[in-house]
Amino acid sequence: MNMDATEVIDVEGVRRTVSGDTGLLAELVELFDLEIPGLRSRLADALRAEDNKAIASAAHRLKGSLATLGACCISTAEQLELAAQRGGGDEVRDLARRLEGELDEVVPALRALIQGGAL
Repeated sequence: MNMDATEVIDVEGVRRTVSGDTGLLAELVELFDLEIPGLRSRLADALRAEDNKAIASAAHRLKGSLATLGACCISTAEQLELAAQRGGGDEVRDLARRLEGELDEVVPALRALIQGGAL
């Protein structure tokens, strides 16, 4: 995908969240980087089991983490949560695939913005 970091992250939003404290943001990014494999695994397990309640729960958890980091893919996580609550199907699988690709961009985008001094 390799999008520009500002297409992946709401720079102003994340700046407000951490009150301009790039050290705090760097810590949050590292925590997210450690947390994301477990969250992805939880979502993948729920998808394999076609467990819409667990899919919605995993998407909700991701949504919270993504909001803190100003990740624009929060909207995809929200759409996934709602689709799973409605009953799943192809829409859930499509949104989950889209979210997986978008998640790949979050940590690199944040690190690029921190290193480039944009945050």
